[in-house]
Amino acid sequence: MEKNLWIMGTLLIRILNSESPAEKANLPLYQAIVSINGVEAACLNDEHLKTVLRRADKQLRVRV
Repeated sequence: MEKNLWIMGTLLIRILNSESPAEKANLPLYQAIVSINGVEAACLNDEHLKTVLRRADKQLRVRV
């Protein structure tokens, strides 16, 4: 996931797309993502992360 960055098992926000919901919500760069749609980020590998994001359709709940 080139727009995200894993460091020591933590998924970090590395890039915010201009005008994206994440940018509009003022998510800070390099903030750790704790969960995505209720799934703990620490339990995700790259493939599972892609699956969670695909299943989310157009709405994500991200806890930071």
